[in-house]
Amino acid sequence: MYPVSEAIISLLQNGGRQTARIVFSRNGEEFVIDESDIVQGGLTIDRYCMTGSKVELGSAISSELTLKLRNYEGKFDDVIFEGTELFVEIGVKNWNIPESSVTYLPCGYFIIDEPPRTLSTISISALDRMCKFAHWTNMNLISFPITIENLVKAVCRICGVTIATDLTTLPNYDWVVQSTFTGDEVTYQSIIQWCAYVMGTCAYMNHDGELCFEWFHTTNFEITPNIRYSSDLLENDIQVSGLFYTNEERQEYLLGTKDNAIENQANILLQNNIQDALTPVWNVVNGFRYRPFTAKIKPAPFLYPMDGVTFVDKDGNRVQSYVTHINYTLNGACNVSAKGETAKQEELKVTRMTPQRIIDYSWTEGVMETVASKLIKQALTGYVIIRPDEILIMDTDSTETAKNVWRWNMGGLGYSHSEIAGEAYDGTYALAIGMNGQIVADFIQAGTMFADRIRGGTLVLGGAGTSGSSTSGAMSVLDENGNEIARVDKD
Repeated sequence: MYPVSEAIISLLQNGGRQTARIVFSRNGEEFVIDESDIVQGGLTIDRYCMTGSKVELGSAISSELTLKLRNYEGKFDDVIFEGTELFVEIGVKNWNIPESSVTYLPCGYFIIDEPPRTLSTISISALDRMCKFAHWTNMNLISFPITIENLVKAVCRICGVTIATDLTTLPNYDWVVQSTFTGDEVTYQSIIQWCAYVMGTCAYMNHDGELCFEWFHTTNFEITPNIRYSSDLLENDIQVSGLFYTNEERQEYLLGTKDNAIENQANILLQNNIQDALTPVWNVVNGFRYRPFTAKIKPAPFLYPMDGVTFVDKDGNRVQSYVTHINYTLNGACNVSAKGETAKQEELKVTRMTPQRIIDYSWTEGVMETVASKLIKQALTGYVIIRPDEILIMDTDSTETAKNVWRWNMGGLGYSHSEIAGEAYDGTYALAIGMNGQIVADFIQAGTMFADRIRGGTLVLGGAGTSGSSTSGAMSVLDENGNEIARVDKD
């Protein structure tokens, strides 16, 4: 929570009109955008610390700014926004006292990630400085062995980000990562996420564009009936029951119980003595509980994910909770929520599939090969389980009994099979498409394939083609200008 006085909170909650000041530089020239340039309701900031509906540990998510500018007279026609960094402030004052000054609340630095079109209304989307970490790593720039503290500092130095948190106050800051790892499949943001997990925190960018590592914490902010437009509060708290971790070798580590545990897997920084590293992390999250809610409230641009709030219901009952998502709109309402589902709730959306429903799914359209088409069409039964963070398609309605599992989440899409009931879900996914761009498969058939490198043992050219016809094989070698310099064919 950005430190703000009760007087400023009162101005915001009592209908005080807000102003905006957005400053950016381009080619040495400074530009200022204010509320007169912004369409009504055209400035929003989205912040959140989890992507699903269960508490996450080790998240590092970019906040997003959306902006709609008036360009009716071509004011911004000559301004190149792409790649520009915007410093956003929200201002408030007592408009009943003309001589009172505007107090500005900094909301952070946002980098425009998509080139806007020059129209009468310009729509801009920008991410906070967390996006600076979204680059493939160059592991030659980092020396191992290295502590978690020094690893974070090294990554921030490479990416040009300042750290706001004193890392020595966090668990495992001195944990030593013994050996390097392949950087081709890893972004700097992944490293920040792994470090946050090992230190029992989540990472985010604060109002000054600095990197922070924190866990959920209390504040004095209250969501009372007089600042709410609407709300919904669940009946029961959600409590973290355990810490469940699976390493790259599929070895499992459980502290506490699994029924409502925080789950994580394949943290490359945990290379040895994993139980020793997880224990202080479990000490942080053990006993953590909160009450899920949603609320539309009066403006609160000072709130951040992981801020503790007290929800006061209409009868004066006080419930402790924490913000996981907040959407702020200039001179509009704030949508605040603490999302959460228990493990039991995850399994509620189980739907039996029928042949007709399978045929209706758009992802079966355009399947080229007869064999693949038959496999899909012959799948007469199955179960779809829709979880907050993934979709499962299985041969039974439970991961404890399934032998065949299709699993689709932020990590990718994969298929796992096991002859032993219940082992497919946590088994080997021999067929997979990962979010890092890799495809794992026993057989790939395509009409045309473009590739920079193809490695293998045997290359077969010619013979029966994909259409059933036969053709003679040929291989050409071209120079950098596209001229053929060598050719191998039947002649």
